[in-house]
Amino acid sequence: TLVLLGDQIGVIFSNIAKVPGVYVRANDGGDSVTITGNTFDVSLPGSTVQQNAVYVLGEDTSNRIRNVDVSDNTFTVSTGYLDTMIEVNDSDEVTIANNRGVVTGSAQLVAGLLLRGHCFGWTISDNVLVNDSSGSAVSTGISVIQLTAGELQQAGTVTTNVVCDFK
Repeated sequence: TLVLLGDQIGVIFSNIAKVPGVYVRANDGGDSVTITGNTFDVSLPGSTVQQNAVYVLGEDTSNRIRNVDVSDNTFTVSTGYLDTMIEVNDSDEVTIANNRGVVTGSAQLVAGLLLRGHCFGWTISDNVLVNDSSGSAVSTGISVIQLTAGELQQAGTVTTNVVCDFK
């Protein structure tokens, strides 16, 4: 079990560069991952490296992460290039809720929230994502995708999110 509660210990990830602010693999996190109440200040001047502020990576269908909760976090992306604020792969019982994300300045972002590759029993709700950036590659607020043919996304809901000005 991995628990990272910023609201209790004041975790602020600032000037994240080349590596995610939080990176959890199946072998690291086990059966429960909780990332709540943190602040991510992403500033990658001149960066062309695509990274994530939060990355939860189940290895494959046989080595998955279960009971993932990424909630009540704040993301500010101001300069550079970021792949996603939150990405979750190969995981079950996933909750991504009540997060706040703002893209400003010249920042470029591929997706605010990204769920991909064999995720089952998931909910994306009550998140607020705002693009106020002059960057040209701010493309998707919420993305649920298959990375390769045959991958499944099952038993999921996307509800009551606010996504503003993504291109």
